[in-house]
Amino acid sequence: MENRGIVDLAGGAFLALIGLVFLVGSFDYGIGTATEMKAGYFPMVLGGIAAAIGLFIAVSGWSRPDAFPAIPWRPVIAITAALTAFALLIEHAGIIPAAFAAVVLSSLANAGAGVVSTLVLAASVSLSAWALFSIGFGLPIPAFGSLL
Repeated sequence: MENRGIVDLAGGAFLALIGLVFLVGSFDYGIGTATEMKAGYFPMVLGGIAAAIGLFIAVSGWSRPDAFPAIPWRPVIAITAALTAFALLIEHAGIIPAAFAAVVLSSLANAGAGVVSTLVLAASVSLSAWALFSIGFGLPIPAFGSLL
């Protein structure tokens, strides 16, 4: 069997699957009509659209040969580490250290990222996240927590 457009095939199939899950799940909330929509109407429409787009992408991937791409491990590991660090730090260290660590770790995905620009970006994102979520939205997320 020849090698197909594996990325489009897998991505399209995954998008179609997610769309179908939302489409089927929307019926639990009631659909209604286009003029009197109920809670499940919008997820049903978006799920149907996502499933159709995913199916189109998967079919187009099946129709053309392609080699399996090399996996860029550096960005994959850096972004995974950034998300993990944020998830582990947000509750105990607060939003500012968690966001700072996430930005610094995610910047490791780019080999050409400078230290100064990364630190400036991390500081501005951390302060902006704190201002937006804690002050702006009033969420009970402390700026700094205790690591004890």
